[in-house]
Amino acid sequence: MASLVVKPRFEAVMLPAFFERTLKVIIFTGMIATTGLTFFQSIFRYFGDLSFPGANELILLSVVWVYFIGMSYATLKNENIQGGMEDLIKNAPLRKALAIAASFFSSIFAITATYYSAQLLGSSIDKGYVSIYYGMPDYLWVSSVFVGFALNSFFFVKTLISQLSFTGKCHLQAMHLTKI
Repeated sequence: MASLVVKPRFEAVMLPAFFERTLKVIIFTGMIATTGLTFFQSIFRYFGDLSFPGANELILLSVVWVYFIGMSYATLKNENIQGGMEDLIKNAPLRKALAIAASFFSSIFAITATYYSAQLLGSSIDKGYVSIYYGMPDYLWVSSVFVGFALNSFFFVKTLISQLSFTGKCHLQAMHLTKI
Protein backbone atom coordinates (compact mmCIF):
# COMPACT_ATOMS: atom_id res chain seq x y z
CA MET A 1 0.00 0.00 0.00
CA ALA A 2 1.42 3.33 -1.03
CA SER A 3 1.83 5.95 1.63
CA LEU A 4 0.46 9.41 1.18
CA VAL A 5 3.19 12.05 1.35
CA VAL A 6 2.07 15.64 1.71
CA LYS A 7 4.66 18.23 0.76
CA PRO A 8 4.32 21.63 2.41
CA ARG A 9 4.07 24.61 0.10
CA PHE A 10 6.50 26.65 2.18
CA GLU A 11 9.24 24.51 3.60
CA ALA A 12 10.79 25.37 6.95
CA VAL A 13 14.24 25.39 5.35
CA MET A 14 13.31 28.43 3.28
CA LEU A 15 12.41 30.55 6.31
CA PRO A 16 15.98 31.04 7.64
CA ALA A 17 17.20 31.79 4.11
CA PHE A 18 14.44 34.38 3.70
CA PHE A 19 15.30 35.97 7.06
CA GLU A 20 18.98 36.01 6.24
CA ARG A 21 18.46 37.60 2.82
CA THR A 22 16.06 40.21 4.21
CA LEU A 23 18.39 41.13 7.06
CA LYS A 24 21.36 41.38 4.69
CA VAL A 25 19.41 43.73 2.39
CA ILE A 26 18.34 45.94 5.29
CA ILE A 27 21.89 46.08 6.68
CA PHE A 28 23.43 46.78 3.26
CA THR A 29 20.89 49.49 2.45
CA GLY A 30 21.34 51.12 5.85
CA MET A 31 25.12 51.07 5.55
CA ILE A 32 24.99 52.64 2.09
CA ALA A 33 22.59 55.32 3.38
CA THR A 34 24.78 56.04 6.41
CA THR A 35 27.96 56.21 4.33
CA GLY A 36 26.40 58.39 1.64
CA LEU A 37 24.77 60.81 4.06
CA THR A 38 27.92 61.14 6.14
CA PHE A 39 30.08 61.66 3.05
CA PHE A 40 27.82 64.31 1.53
CA GLN A 41 27.39 66.07 4.85
CA SER A 42 31.18 66.28 5.23
CA ILE A 43 31.70 67.46 1.65
CA PHE A 44 28.97 70.10 1.86
CA ARG A 45 30.02 71.35 5.27
CA TYR A 46 33.79 71.55 4.84
CA PHE A 47 34.30 72.08 1.13
CA GLY A 48 31.09 73.70 -0.03
CA ASP A 49 30.48 75.74 3.10
CA LEU A 50 26.87 74.55 2.94
CA SER A 51 25.00 72.97 5.78
CA PHE A 52 22.66 70.07 5.27
CA PRO A 53 20.20 70.64 8.12
CA GLY A 54 18.82 67.53 9.67
CA ALA A 55 21.44 65.23 8.19
CA ASN A 56 22.27 64.01 11.68
CA GLU A 57 18.67 62.88 12.12
CA LEU A 58 18.76 60.81 8.94
CA ILE A 59 22.21 59.40 9.75
CA LEU A 60 21.11 58.43 13.24
CA LEU A 61 17.97 56.80 11.87
CA SER A 62 19.94 54.59 9.50
CA VAL A 63 22.60 53.84 12.13
CA VAL A 64 20.15 52.56 14.77
CA TRP A 65 18.40 50.36 12.21
CA VAL A 66 21.72 48.92 11.03
CA TYR A 67 22.84 48.36 14.61
CA PHE A 68 19.76 46.52 15.85
CA ILE A 69 19.18 44.54 12.66
CA GLY A 70 22.90 43.69 12.70
CA MET A 71 22.52 42.48 16.28
CA SER A 72 19.73 40.13 15.24
CA TYR A 73 21.71 38.97 12.18
CA ALA A 74 24.65 38.09 14.44
CA THR A 75 22.26 36.04 16.58
CA LEU A 76 20.83 34.31 13.52
CA LYS A 77 24.31 33.32 12.36
CA ASN A 78 25.39 32.48 15.94
CA GLU A 79 28.27 34.94 15.72
CA ASN A 80 27.68 36.61 19.07
CA ILE A 81 30.53 37.08 21.53
CA GLN A 82 30.64 33.75 23.32
CA GLY A 83 33.34 34.28 25.93
CA GLY A 84 35.33 31.14 25.12
CA MET A 85 34.29 29.10 28.18
CA GLU A 86 33.06 26.27 25.99
CA ASP A 87 36.49 25.92 24.40
CA LEU A 88 38.17 25.43 27.78
CA ILE A 89 35.88 22.61 28.87
CA LYS A 90 36.66 19.21 27.37
CA ASN A 91 33.69 17.33 28.89
CA ALA A 92 31.07 17.15 26.08
CA PRO A 93 27.93 16.90 28.28
CA LEU A 94 29.10 19.86 30.35
CA ARG A 95 29.77 21.86 27.17
CA LYS A 96 26.26 21.10 25.92
CA ALA A 97 24.78 22.05 29.28
CA LEU A 98 26.67 25.36 29.24
CA ALA A 99 25.52 26.07 25.68
CA ILE A 100 21.91 25.36 26.64
CA ALA A 101 22.21 27.53 29.77
CA ALA A 102 23.73 30.37 27.73
CA SER A 103 20.93 30.13 25.16
CA PHE A 104 18.32 30.01 27.92
CA PHE A 105 19.59 33.11 29.72
CA SER A 106 20.13 34.94 26.43
CA SER A 107 16.55 34.12 25.47
CA ILE A 108 15.25 35.40 28.80
CA PHE A 109 17.22 38.63 28.45
CA ALA A 110 16.14 39.15 24.84
CA ILE A 111 12.47 38.52 25.67
CA THR A 112 12.69 40.95 28.60
CA ALA A 113 14.36 43.56 26.39
CA THR A 114 11.66 43.03 23.76
CA TYR A 115 8.96 43.58 26.37
CA TYR A 116 10.48 46.84 27.59
CA SER A 117 11.20 48.06 24.07
CA ALA A 118 7.54 47.39 23.20
CA GLN A 119 6.56 49.50 26.20
CA LEU A 120 8.93 52.23 25.02
CA LEU A 121 7.49 52.03 21.51
CA GLY A 122 3.95 52.31 22.85
CA SER A 123 4.93 55.32 24.94
CA SER A 124 6.62 56.92 21.95
CA ILE A 125 3.51 56.47 19.82
CA ASP A 126 1.20 57.77 22.57
CA LYS A 127 3.25 60.89 23.29
CA GLY A 128 3.71 61.73 19.61
CA TYR A 129 7.27 63.04 19.82
CA VAL A 130 8.75 64.21 16.52
CA SER A 131 12.26 65.06 15.36
CA ILE A 132 13.49 68.64 15.31
CA TYR A 133 14.31 69.22 11.64
CA TYR A 134 12.02 66.98 9.64
CA GLY A 135 9.23 66.34 12.11
CA MET A 136 9.59 62.57 11.68
CA PRO A 137 7.83 60.57 14.39
CA ASP A 138 10.08 59.34 17.20
CA TYR A 139 8.72 55.82 16.84
CA LEU A 140 10.77 55.38 13.65
CA TRP A 141 13.88 55.23 15.83
CA VAL A 142 12.32 53.35 18.73
CA SER A 143 10.78 50.73 16.46
CA SER A 144 14.30 49.71 15.41
CA VAL A 145 15.01 48.76 19.03
CA PHE A 146 11.79 46.74 19.23
CA VAL A 147 12.29 44.98 15.88
CA GLY A 148 15.92 44.19 16.69
CA PHE A 149 15.14 42.70 20.10
CA ALA A 150 12.07 40.85 18.81
CA LEU A 151 14.12 39.18 16.08
CA ASN A 152 16.88 38.53 18.59
CA SER A 153 14.36 36.84 20.91
CA PHE A 154 13.03 34.72 18.07
CA PHE A 155 16.51 33.59 17.00
CA PHE A 156 17.65 32.84 20.58
CA VAL A 157 14.52 30.80 21.28
CA LYS A 158 14.93 28.98 17.96
CA THR A 159 18.53 28.15 18.91
CA LEU A 160 17.46 26.98 22.36
CA ILE A 161 14.74 24.73 20.91
CA SER A 162 17.14 23.21 18.39
CA GLN A 163 19.71 22.59 21.15
CA LEU A 164 17.10 20.97 23.38
CA SER A 165 15.66 18.83 20.57
CA PHE A 166 19.16 17.77 19.48
CA THR A 167 20.04 16.83 23.07
CA GLY A 168 16.78 14.89 23.38
CA LYS A 169 17.41 12.99 20.15
CA CYS A 170 20.94 12.08 21.25
CA HIS A 171 19.61 10.93 24.61
CA LEU A 172 16.92 8.79 22.96
CA GLN A 173 19.45 7.32 20.52
CA ALA A 174 21.82 6.53 23.38
CA MET A 175 18.99 4.82 25.31
CA HIS A 176 18.07 2.83 22.21
CA LEU A 177 21.67 1.71 21.66
CA THR A 178 22.04 0.52 25.25
CA LYS A 179 18.96 -1.71 24.93
CA ILE A 180 20.29 -3.49 21.85
